[in-house]
Amino acid sequence: MEARVNDDELADTMLESVKDLPDNGPRISEYTPVVERLDTLADMLSALQATVIAAAGGKPGRQRPAKRPSTAISRAQKARADRNYTDLLSEVEAAQERWQARITE
Repeated sequence: MEARVNDDELADTMLESVKDLPDNGPRISEYTPVVERLDTLADMLSALQATVIAAAGGKPGRQRPAKRPSTAISRAQKARADRNYTDLLSEVEAAQERWQARITE
């Protein structure tokens, strides 16, 4: 077992095989209420750490929440948010072009 754990070539091969897989967080079947509470606790501790750093005059780094399971609803919500963002961006760009055309006339 130790030889496999310390095998650099095997590690590179394993990394290559999982590199293209999206990281969707834990599986829903493994995400128990206890794990959910632990994730919430970890997020709260991270926020507290950022608050203490900021109160001491420092600049806290970005606090990333713990990974939650990905469900069809969450993926649909993300896709909708992405579409809304793209639509808004297109609308702003079109307005900027209209404004530039109006100024140059």
